[in-house]
Amino acid sequence: MAARRFTVLYDAQCPLCVRAAAWLRARDKSGQLHFRPAQDSGFVGACRLDPRAVLEEMHVVSDTGEVRRGADAVVWVMSQLSGYRWLGILYGIPGMRAAARSVYRAVAARRMRHPK
Repeated sequence: MAARRFTVLYDAQCPLCVRAAAWLRARDKSGQLHFRPAQDSGFVGACRLDPRAVLEEMHVVSDTGEVRRGADAVVWVMSQLSGYRWLGILYGIPGMRAAARSVYRAVAARRMRHPK
């Protein structure tokens, strides 16, 4: 069975987002993850994504066209990485999804305050 491929859209103008993408890239030993700046209007348009939304939250597009964003995208991508698959199980525990989404929104709202 072929490994799935995922495109991670991140805000290339955000130092925290750039660091997060680099962290994910370094842990992607299987080469499943591909990274594109959210400012790539051609890709964003081809996926029929809202250009403003992709700058507000990380978005992940699978090779089958499935899209997840925000905390859901982070957990989805991380659960693809060796050593982090347990996050998908943890995310399924009642209350964890809501908590993760709340934390993600709080960090995203302050992300431009994080220096390089």
